[in-house]
Amino acid sequence: MPSPPPQPAPSKLMPPSRPPLRIAIDTGGTFTDLVAEDEQGLRVEKLPSTPDDPSRAIFAGWRALDPDGKAAQILHGSTVGLNALLTLRGARAALVITKGFADLLDIGRGHRESLYDLGVAKPAPLVPRALRFELAQRTAADGTELLRPSDAELEALRERLRKARVESIAVVLLHSWRDPEPERRVARALAPLGVPISLSSSILPRFREVERASATVINAYLAPIMAAYLAKLESGFGKRALALLQNHGGLVRAATAAERPVEVLFSGPAGGVVGGASIASELGVERVLSFDMGGTSTDVCLAGQSLARSDEVQVGGRPLGLPSLDLHTVGCGGGSIAWADSGGALKVGPRSAGADPGPACYGVGEEPTITDAHLLLGRLPTGTFLGGVLALDVERARAAYERLGAELGLEALAAAEGALRIADAAMSRALKVISLERGVDPTRCPLVAFGGAGGLHAARLARLLRLPSAVLPPNPGAFSARGMLAAVPAREWTRSVAVLADEHRAKELARAQRELLREARAGMRAELPRGTPFEVSFRAAMRYRGQSFELELPLDGDPRVAFHREHARIYGFELAGHPIEIVHLTAEARARRAPERRAARRAPRAYTPKPVARSAGFKIYERSALRPGATFDGPALILEYSATSVVERGDRAQVDAAGNVHLLLGALR
Repeated sequence: MPSPPPQPAPSKLMPPSRPPLRIAIDTGGTFTDLVAEDEQGLRVEKLPSTPDDPSRAIFAGWRALDPDGKAAQILHGSTVGLNALLTLRGARAALVITKGFADLLDIGRGHRESLYDLGVAKPAPLVPRALRFELAQRTAADGTELLRPSDAELEALRERLRKARVESIAVVLLHSWRDPEPERRVARALAPLGVPISLSSSILPRFREVERASATVINAYLAPIMAAYLAKLESGFGKRALALLQNHGGLVRAATAAERPVEVLFSGPAGGVVGGASIASELGVERVLSFDMGGTSTDVCLAGQSLARSDEVQVGGRPLGLPSLDLHTVGCGGGSIAWADSGGALKVGPRSAGADPGPACYGVGEEPTITDAHLLLGRLPTGTFLGGVLALDVERARAAYERLGAELGLEALAAAEGALRIADAAMSRALKVISLERGVDPTRCPLVAFGGAGGLHAARLARLLRLPSAVLPPNPGAFSARGMLAAVPAREWTRSVAVLADEHRAKELARAQRELLREARAGMRAELPRGTPFEVSFRAAMRYRGQSFELELPLDGDPRVAFHREHARIYGFELAGHPIEIVHLTAEARARRAPERRAARRAPRAYTPKPVARSAGFKIYERSALRPGATFDGPALILEYSATSVVERGDRAQVDAAGNVHLLLGALR
């Protein structure tokens, strides 16, 4: 694909100071969002995604925002790896594993997600039984190598893999987190095959064999696909530095992401969480509920000064194992299809109309979606959409809901309202999962709503959960891409230590910290231009001895005091005299952000703007015309290029000095 003449740019990540022009790209299932930032501010481009080749929409949007090819850095959040995993379209991967453990992924942990469902089917392993190769190597739990394969055995293994015509290899040897050398020896022997090799001692050097094997296999399954995808992007972008957002919200070079695709599975949703954290800082609150409703799904997370994390994330029923943002996703978005089940009950999602064919009102699809329901109920403007690029067909939406209503015995409008209520219920449950189930009172957290459909449901959800308010940032439909601009280069290194948190094991813990510190420093120097400052902090996953789960806390001061306090906050009790184990240790290296000069903002003077039109009982406002201090009551629609937002009847909208719209609920203000 042709591209503008290449511009000089470093091969490593740009330092976290503002270059002349940066472009952030978020590729979703329905739309591809792009945001350009330079001295003149932000510019937004939103295009329908091209699922058959995501790069087509990316390059088209880039050329629209940067016709002269001046961008110095491209930031990217991609769902390519996640979609390949969910649709089982990854590489032909092999698994080399300790003899006797070939069925590890089939057996798994043995727990049942649905305790009383006798028909539960576990997801099939990504590597079929015929491509699992056992190796006579054995390492004891203390790291002692008990059995070592000969050179002849490794050569025979290499030939078997060659004949199997594998495209990628995962190497998972027992207790390799203690000593990575046996896996490295296997990798050296298999290197002549010329395929990507993922080592569990590199991907997830922790105990718990199932999680370590699962993460490594996922990485091997996706490595060839992500490498080809990123190589295509880098070729099209020329010499511009390309960085991806990782699962934990830090930027990483494309070269690193190609080798470790398991770490960028959630790079798109992570952008919105990083942006939500910046809004929390802007508002001066401890945390917010990040609510990202796109075309295919909704992602929710707690965002604040410290981002909520979890190492128990699963993708398609497969444990990821890696520390990631504690995102909770439901298959409910603007394109989610409303349907009647065999018992005549109304359902919404998880199936989506996506970008092709899209909602019925886009002119091609036939099935009723959440977007069609909003249009039919007057909650979306009739006529044009996306700045006039897309025409919305209300009669086509009506016909889709009339067909659904006939199945349910309802009028079209009643079916549409029912679909919205079901969607609200599913999303409110998701918000409770990441707040109440984490020991956080949601009524103390504003809802930051974004995504193309976030503003359509923000006030309804805030009312359901009795939240203090909902906040709509500028350009909400491209907020995940905008959030990437607030991210900085960062990487994490983790390993199991399994030591007691007491004075007797302090030297052992300090030694592990020093080793991780050396690893983190070397890794970040490879990511950043020479001389770029960064800092390293530590977190520890701890538990009372005898527990089978951990709490992860910053390793600062006496870890025992912090653990007792956090355990009591979440679970309601502490065991003051009980021994505490430090199970895993994580070093996070993060580039220092250049201090931003923010002009002091005065409280804006309130005024009442005039609506530009009225439709279906709603006053209509153009967001670009709303100055700080604008205050008006609902029912109203706020129109902008990337999204439409609803101010419900009895609620009030206020625009703050930063341009955020605050929805104040009538019963609570």
